[in-house]
Amino acid sequence: MRSLLFVIDGAKVLRRAIADAFGSRGLIRRCREHKKRNVTNALPERMRATDP
Repeated sequence: MRSLLFVIDGAKVLRRAIADAFGSRGLIRRCREHKKRNVTNALPERMRATDP
């Protein structure tokens, strides 16, 4: 049986739904852009990189 790759934004409910529906066949990875955005948004503004 083939595995399926799901790239998600980190929502716990979505992760749970995929796990419930696909079990061990559902491989879940976090979208790098969403992760970067969430980490950056948690930083104080003075520590965030500014775009030129």
